[in-house]
Order: sequence, then C-alpha cells, then structure tokens
Amino acid sequence: MVVDSLQWDDHREETEELLRKYEARFYMLQQARHDPLSKQVSDNQLLLQELGSGDGVIMAFDNVLQKLLEEYSSDDTRNVKETTEYLKTSWINLKQR
Repeated sequence: MVVDSLQWDDHREETEELLRKYEARFYMLQQARHDPLSKQVSDNQLLLQELGSGDGVIMAFDNVLQKLLEEYSSDDTRNVKETTEYLKTSWINLKQR
C-alpha cells in the first residue's frame, strides 16, 4: 500500500504542478488585452495545444486512483477520492475557459 500511496502522491504533485502552470499561462493571456488580436489568437491556440498534451498526465493520475480504489476498496479512501476529483474538476474547468 505504501508504494501505491507514494505513486498516487507523485501523480498528485505532477497534476498540481500542471494546473499551476496552465492557470498562470491563462492568467497572463487575460492580462495581455492590449496585444494585437492576431497575437492573442496565436497565443490561445498554442495554449490549447499544450493543454491537450496535459491530458496524459491527468489520465495517468486517474489510472493510479482506480488501481488504489480497486486494491484498497475496504479502506477509507475518501481523501484520495476528494483530492483526485478536485484536481480533475480543476483541469476540466481550466480547459473550458
């Protein structure tokens, strides 16, 4: 269980870092309203492409969660579920902005 928990924690940290990175990028794009429109469109397209590549990190994180839930179904996994759902929801919301 320790190895699985450490693996989940590693993926959680990677997911949190990914979210911080793209939230910061999105914030910077919002602040750059004085840029020419074509530059904004180009920046937005680049961000969307990069966000798409982050889906793999989220999927790997979710796969680790599913493994933990299957192997430790009799344990209290509320915190793991809540944290994972929060991060997945944050990712979805970020992609929909």
